[in-house]
Amino acid sequence: CGCNAFPLLNPLIKTAAVVADEQIGFHVSSATKTSASSSPGPAYVFLSKLPAHLKDLGEYDGSGEWFKIGYTGPLNSTTWASFDQKSVKATVPVTTPPGKFLARIEQ
Repeated sequence: CGCNAFPLLNPLIKTAAVVADEQIGFHVSSATKTSASSSPGPAYVFLSKLPAHLKDLGEYDGSGEWFKIGYTGPLNSTTWASFDQKSVKATVPVTTPPGKFLARIEQ
């Protein structure tokens, strides 16, 4: 995750229909990884709209513009809310236009 995580084409990408003001999330489902965040710190959720010249998300390498839709910060002065959690969630802003988007997390 993070800066320079793309370009990465994935023709097998899975999609979900989501509307503005709905919650999206990423959940760990691995026998070897037990949490979505592996180190203390903030977690962010980003979206990137499918460019107009492409038809399917599987064609999109993620090299376009990204915008932040979620942030999970500290619970208190010593504990991060995202640390050792199995999921990271965010609500899609009501101002998000209809269309196809890639989503990613950073932690």
